[in-house]
Amino acid sequence: MLKTYRILSALLDYPSEETWTEREAVVPLLRAEGILSAGQLSLAEQFLDWCRSFPDLRSWQQAYCGLFDSASRESLYLFDLVYGENRERGQAMVDLRDTYEKSGMLAAGSEMPDYLPLFLEYAASQPSSSSALRMLGEVGGVLRVMERRFLDRSHPYLPLLTVLRELSGAEPMKVPARVIPIEPADRPAAPYGRPDTDF
Repeated sequence: MLKTYRILSALLDYPSEETWTEREAVVPLLRAEGILSAGQLSLAEQFLDWCRSFPDLRSWQQAYCGLFDSASRESLYLFDLVYGENRERGQAMVDLRDTYEKSGMLAAGSEMPDYLPLFLEYAASQPSSSSALRMLGEVGGVLRVMERRFLDRSHPYLPLLTVLRELSGAEPMKVPARVIPIEPADRPAAPYGRPDTDF
């Protein structure tokens, strides 16, 4: 089990009691496994500084719900950026769930298979860091669009998206001098893992 991907999954997921109580152990564990660079460890620390601003777990949970409510453009679902509401999304979900099950991992019954923390759990189950990195590379195009959306909103979870985008090997999207938000309906669906152009 690759601890780094498991930890990143937990940090991106709905805050749990375990994540809250173990938050000070995160960076030492990440550093010990040696997958993240010094810059990526610094980004993880930056995110944890934001977590430390909450007086208790409930406050963090409330903030999480506000950040990722149904109206938010900053979704943690990979296929939202590829298929939107396109009917092909359903088959892509089935295929991804089958991939999980063939590896011996059972996806949580109530969670969609393209949920990023769940995808990272699958990455954590890979036999080596190189195979996990290859998996992230397959969704690098999606991660770079996710990162850009989070950047546009100065989203507190941006450091974690930047870490994942860097691990995937994808280049960051260009940032114009003036950011103009574009709604999902204004963009055509793009092939899996390859959102077509910079926003």
